[in-house]
Amino acid sequence: MATRWGILSVGMISHDFCTALRLLPPEEHQITAVASRDIERAAEFAAKYAIPRAYGSYEEFAEAKDVDVVYVATFNPGHKEHCILMLRNGKNVLCEKPMTLNRKEQKEVLQVATEEGRFFMEGLWSRCFPVYQKIRDELAADVIGDVKIVQATLTVPLEGPTKVTDPSLGGGASLYISMYPIQFALMAFGGQRPVKVVGTGVLFDSGPDKCESITLLFKDGGMAVLTASASAAMAGHAVIIGSKGTIQIPEFFWCPTKVITPSGTFHEPLPDVKTILENSAGFKYEAECVRRCLLEGKTECSAVTHEDSVIIMEIMDEVRRQLGYRLPQD
Repeated sequence: MATRWGILSVGMISHDFCTALRLLPPEEHQITAVASRDIERAAEFAAKYAIPRAYGSYEEFAEAKDVDVVYVATFNPGHKEHCILMLRNGKNVLCEKPMTLNRKEQKEVLQVATEEGRFFMEGLWSRCFPVYQKIRDELAADVIGDVKIVQATLTVPLEGPTKVTDPSLGGGASLYISMYPIQFALMAFGGQRPVKVVGTGVLFDSGPDKCESITLLFKDGGMAVLTASASAAMAGHAVIIGSKGTIQIPEFFWCPTKVITPSGTFHEPLPDVKTILENSAGFKYEAECVRRCLLEGKTECSAVTHEDSVIIMEIMDEVRRQLGYRLPQD
């Protein structure tokens, strides 16, 4: 039986997610419903992707009987409310990152997911790419020895009047960009919680963080040096340095198709399909992860556990605190 997807919100990222879903076998994945506060936009989106039902009410959408899992892609401040609404109505949830604005909100969502016994996953799609699995395999095989240093940089030119610069929309490099290098470092260090977090950076005049450098120190002396910016030219490289060798992702480390390891170069190309954002066809890997979990009766994904999300959010909260960027929800 196909996994029946509902799409909550019709923004740019939802377009790319649906494009990726349509790359998968229809007997395994179907999009059965979409919702927007604007019914005309919902109907237009539904027509584009051949979705049977369009809703102009999130509440009515939450009650739909032909939806197994909801992809929540609303603006950041709505994530907590919308995830809880879906979970309380018996839906499994894949929520775009960040799943909430802070740890306080995150606790509420995860508690509801537990109470309802539903699958919940934060949309850290990076973890589902074949390149990331290759990295995990190389680390498990001790190919580079003990991990000593991780370096990762992600910069995206988003300066200007965008959701990233708007505090009312949960803007800031920490919430939109930094979690990618953070999650990469945590994966490299086996999911450890760092013993120390140091963040320095610059804020937009509007309040959110524009750019930052984050240093994570781990209990065995390992260190991650991470950089994120919403005001620099596109760059996205990462390296894991071990006691015996290195693993390098030369570009697009958050959605990579290539990794260089001591064992050789591993390349997993994506389907040649037009998307709005880089390598968004890779959302298909995330959708496949969700389907496997649902078929196996799991309530969380081993590639992106609830604890992974918790540690990432704790780090982002601390970085924002050190930079002096507070949200009303804090």
